Amino acid sequence: MSTTKTKTNTRRALRVLVLLGSLGAGGAWGQAIQIQTLKTDSGCSLLLAAGTTVEQPVQWTGSCENGLATNVGILSYQFDAGPVRGKVRWHVKAMFKNGKQIGVTWFVADPVLRFQNTDGSKPMVLVIRRDGQEASRKTLQPTDSLEQSFQTADAMINEAQSLGLPSMSADVLKNDIRQWYQNPNQYTGSSVASSRAAPLSSDDPKVFGRSARGG
Repeated sequence: MSTTKTKTNTRRALRVLVLLGSLGAGGAWGQAIQIQTLKTDSGCSLLLAAGTTVEQPVQWTGSCENGLATNVGILSYQFDAGPVRGKVRWHVKAMFKNGKQIGVTWFVADPVLRFQNTDGSKPMVLVIRRDGQEASRKTLQPTDSLEQSFQTADAMINEAQSLGLPSMSADVLKNDIRQWYQNPNQYTGSSVASSRAAPLSSDDPKVFGRSARGG
């Protein structure tokens, strides 16, 4: 495969990754959005952008306060990405405040029900959310050096702090990145991966042009 074609496929892959991983608010920070409530298997509720299509059950490993997700935990959810890709599942480590994601969040695709790059590798995506809405996003690739990924993590934590947003600590985030870096195709942050088989990814341009549900 030529270098140009590889870069094109990677860009397509990242566009779909952004679409599939956009659980939470659908717009950029500062835009008014409508909110819907989603209950997890633990009975804890999440406040998400209206129109977010997620299949039950949704798993949450963190704590609850007044019935709403609170503090840091791992959120696992899936949805139907269309007839070609089928079911897609994500694992998200995030801090929640009053049911909304806040501060620095990471998400990775499930080892089985997954979206992946065209070379078979799986990135980790870092997102800053403010009151549930996305303020910033960076993508870590398995081909990046660990030092590069740590620098990106520091920059994201610093940005969140400059916005006055509570987050997981830099040490916790870097430890998660280190574990993901050792085995990016299997990492879930210790949450339970799906046991169901999933279709292989496709380079069909119709797939990359499809609108994905999930945020």
